[in-house]
Amino acid sequence: MSISNPSNIASAIQVGSIASKTLQKIAPIVSEAFIESIEVEQKQKYKSSKD
Repeated sequence: MSISNPSNIASAIQVGSIASKTLQKIAPIVSEAFIESIEVEQKQKYKSSKD
């Protein structure tokens, strides 16, 4: 597989584009879930420190 082969370059660009689009779709969902888990953890810590 030669990097200078135009079809290999086009294929690599296509794969990169698909991966990038997929990450753009899932990143907000993952970020939201992560933020929610941090909020829950912080609330639990606050609750336990009040008791």
